[in-house]
Amino acid sequence: MISITLHERKVGMTSWDIGLEGRQWTGEELSTREDAVPAGIELIRGQILWSEDERLTLLAMLLEIVGARAAVRMGSPEVWKRALEEVNSESAAGCRGLETW
Repeated sequence: MISITLHERKVGMTSWDIGLEGRQWTGEELSTREDAVPAGIELIRGQILWSEDERLTLLAMLLEIVGARAAVRMGSPEVWKRALEEVNSESAAGCRGLETW
């Protein structure tokens, strides 16, 4: 399996390597990610988990494992295109968006 890294992002104290294809974590990665796993999946006021940081951490974990290709097959391609256009516009304007990303 070939994993092409799209972006390495840091959420919390962990750097995430999200590629086009999913992959298993190495032993070293597993040991650092175990501590980052949210304690439990909780539904709180219509949200999963308690904080945005926990949600982003869980999303990053899942994206590393399943890959970007699987993620973009969910939902409308137009939504993904619009999100990419916004990120590109923010980058061109020097904005970073979410501080953790």
